[in-house]
Amino acid sequence: MKMGRRNFGWIQMLRPTCTPESSNFRCEYVSQGILFDPDNPPPKVCGCRPAFCPNGQHIIVGTAQGMWPDGSQKGTFGCTSEDVP
Repeated sequence: MKMGRRNFGWIQMLRPTCTPESSNFRCEYVSQGILFDPDNPPPKVCGCRPAFCPNGQHIIVGTAQGMWPDGSQKGTFGCTSEDVP
């Protein structure tokens, strides 16, 4: 049996849709770690934040393509055990 990408399309259906009405929708600044410059703040992005991260991991925030209907920048929220540079 061939295992191509299209065979896993059902996984997309399991992911909850993120909308501004979602209970976990937040706007936060992009993660910058120790390189944060108070005179040049990182961009603020909006999206759906994970409810929790596994033990030893923390939330990381990044930019995504597109804008929300209210004009705010879309962002990605995820979990990582890596340090933010």
